[in-house]
Amino acid sequence: MSSSDFVPRSELEEILKTQRAAFEASITSFMTAVSQRVDSVLTQIVEVKVTLASAEARLSSLEATQPDLQRTLADATTSIESIEGQVDYLENQSRRNNLRLDGVAETPNESWDLTETKVRDTLVTKLGFTSTEAGAFRIERAHRTGKSRVPPSPSSRAPRPSRPIVFKLNSFKDREAILKRAKDRRPAGVFFNEDFSQRVLEARKRQLPDLKKHREEGKIAYFSYDRLVVRNGDRVRPRN
Repeated sequence: MSSSDFVPRSELEEILKTQRAAFEASITSFMTAVSQRVDSVLTQIVEVKVTLASAEARLSSLEATQPDLQRTLADATTSIESIEGQVDYLENQSRRNNLRLDGVAETPNESWDLTETKVRDTLVTKLGFTSTEAGAFRIERAHRTGKSRVPPSPSSRAPRPSRPIVFKLNSFKDREAILKRAKDRRPAGVFFNEDFSQRVLEARKRQLPDLKKHREEGKIAYFSYDRLVVRNGDRVRPRN
């Protein structure tokens, strides 16, 4: 080794000292960063624990009040059902003198006067009332009910679909006379029925299969309000 390649001991120690200081500074910086990250995670854990404890406290409070809330909800539901029942009863009372007539052809842009005339004509032609008897029934109003039905295409030979007629009689006695005649004669093509609220009509519709079944078995079955009644005493309550 030449004298030019020789590094003095003091200079070598200074280089090592400098490298050690740089290494220690790097380690210190790294440990500081790690410590800060750990502190941040620990802070987040504490916050989550506080939030969880608060949620558990609120849940315990809700569980404690749940029976009261359930009772309140049950009472409110009962009240609503009671009000709905009263409204439904009043609606059906307002329809007490009404009859529904199906099977009568509808004229485009049919007026109420024409509808009433068709009702009276049906009473004569289908139920056998005389013109004088049919004219004596005091009809307060007669109108088509329900949405207008889509007419068939121009190329179709099918008849134009017709909506039911609802007509209100001034006398409940007249209504019963017409309904009795319709039940006795059962005219082909037209149907006279009592007029009820939508709820009652839907309840009857749900029970139609049972009605047909009982009649096919030879029993006399009929509707009374929203219930299916069988003459032998069995009664089938409407399905919900």
